[in-house]
Amino acid sequence: MRISVFILLLTFLLLASTGSSLESGTIFSVQPGTGYRCVYVSLPQDLGLSYLNETTETIIETDKEESPWVDMTYSKVVMEPGVINKNPVCFYYSEEEEGKFSFYRISLSSRDLGISSAISGGLCVSDYEDVDTGVEATNETDICDLLNENSDIIDLSFKEDVTQAKPGEVVKKTLYVTSYANLRIRLSIATNLQNDFGNPVVTTSPTKPTAVKTFEINAPEKEGNFGMIVLAQAEGCEIQACKKQKQSVLSVTKKGKEGFTSSVIPKNINLKEARETTFRVVISNYDESQDFLIEASSDPSLGIEPVSKTVRVGKNDEKTTIFKAFPEDDDLYRIEFKITSEKSEKLLTSYLSIGELLTDGLRYAKAIERTSTPGVGEKIRRAMEEYEESYNQSSYSEGINEYQDFIDTIDEIKETSKTDDDGKKQDGEPGEEGFNWLFLAIPVIIIVIIVLLFVAYKKSKVTDSGYQGYGYPSI
Repeated sequence: MRISVFILLLTFLLLASTGSSLESGTIFSVQPGTGYRCVYVSLPQDLGLSYLNETTETIIETDKEESPWVDMTYSKVVMEPGVINKNPVCFYYSEEEEGKFSFYRISLSSRDLGISSAISGGLCVSDYEDVDTGVEATNETDICDLLNENSDIIDLSFKEDVTQAKPGEVVKKTLYVTSYANLRIRLSIATNLQNDFGNPVVTTSPTKPTAVKTFEINAPEKEGNFGMIVLAQAEGCEIQACKKQKQSVLSVTKKGKEGFTSSVIPKNINLKEARETTFRVVISNYDESQDFLIEASSDPSLGIEPVSKTVRVGKNDEKTTIFKAFPEDDDLYRIEFKITSEKSEKLLTSYLSIGELLTDGLRYAKAIERTSTPGVGEKIRRAMEEYEESYNQSSYSEGINEYQDFIDTIDEIKETSKTDDDGKKQDGEPGEEGFNWLFLAIPVIIIVIIVLLFVAYKKSKVTDSGYQGYGYPSI
């Protein structure tokens, strides 16, 4: 019995430690044939809480119809003050083939605290590893298509996703725009709140990848939560990956600010090739002055400097700590920052991908290839080889245009393989839906031959009898 308990405990710890933190709006790929993948829900932060004052319970629930690949329907979790509670959630897909996908929605609620929240997203079975965050999906969304469209060329991050303000107060919001491509990015805001955002343009480059935009928001006189969406569009680029949006909330309340907020910038970023990458951890403290320990780790492992750092942040003050990451291989890296204060712990997760424009394009092409005839599939494979060779020789900015050209090429191959008006595919193969006249012509020809033979036979019989009727000698 003790051995069984030990094995169960060990399994739980392994799942919790090797999985990644699951945040709302996260979509990700899973390798075909691997069977299952486990991630975890972090409490109390996924309930929107900075810390707990006392022990309390949280319910984690899923609906099997809404989240068919999740192997959990109900779990009751006890949360302790000052401790991160990692709760594994596992997805099972052993019988699913490449290109299949699923939606998930995980509900969190605490009756003791009177609060609730939900985490939703999706996963796609794919040979190409990918994670995208801040993406809207429903149970009818093709998650694989969504992964293909969300190459992380641009990242938008707020210093605080939720900013507290008193009624009528004017508060500052800080937005970080990150890209390692040479881009001019036009920004705009959608909100009913009074603000001085304007329509600014920021620039990014490999040497200066992050631009900062600070603006003011006027809080309404009434209490409540008020939303805003910032939109970003890279000039001269029409692909979906050059368009980003980020939501934020202004929480208006008479209650004063408390606890601390933290964020990592960028949240999800792509590089053309492995190179030094900068991450910022921003801590805003609303309690008394205190120390915060920040510890960095990654999976797979890469060099990070510093590995840990302690910063002291005064009351109503903020501190930004710079971390440098040094990837060596083309891979997808999950970088985690654990923040420990006197009262609580928090986890921040960022994703660093390398060559995502290439893998997203190849995933899209393979999806078309799977439903194509052999001749069309061969054309797609040749296009994939040419694109990969071209991508490896181009700069990041050139690669963005090449990605669009490649997608256009695949779409053109796809269109020209459809049936034309004559019932044949334009590549010369019989159409799947067109009528093949050869099947009608062969039986008609056979019938005509039979009729001609029958007529010839009848004529020969009539001639013979005629000769005899008129008294001609028979031969």
